[in-house]
Amino acid sequence: MTTQILPLSSTDLTLKEKGAGYHRIGNGLHTVIASFANWSGLLEIQATLVLDPKEEDWFTVITYGDGSSDYDSSESQNATGNFVWFRAIATTSSGEITDIRYNY
Repeated sequence: MTTQILPLSSTDLTLKEKGAGYHRIGNGLHTVIASFANWSGLLEIQATLVLDPKEEDWFTVITYGDGSSDYDSSESQNATGNFVWFRAIATTSSGEITDIRYNY
C-alpha cells in the first residue's frame, strides 16, 4: 500500500497516516520517499506504536537533512517496525519538500 504524507506540518501535530501496524499486516518494512526542490532543512518522519497516541508516544524513525545541505532530488529510506501511525515534521530553511510517500 502506498500513501502520501502531506500536508506536513511543524505546528499541527495531529496530522497522521496509518502504518502497517494499524492494519496488522506486512513484515514491518516501511519505505519512505521524500522529494525535494532545492530544499534545506530538517525533515523527521515519526512513528508510534500506540493506537491513540499522545505527544510523548511519537519517536523519529527517519531523518532527512541537516539544515545546511541542499536536496534537489528524491531520497528513499527504510524503517522496520509494527508502526501504527506515521507523521512528518519539517523545518525548512530554503526550497520546498514537494512530496512524501511511504509504503509497506
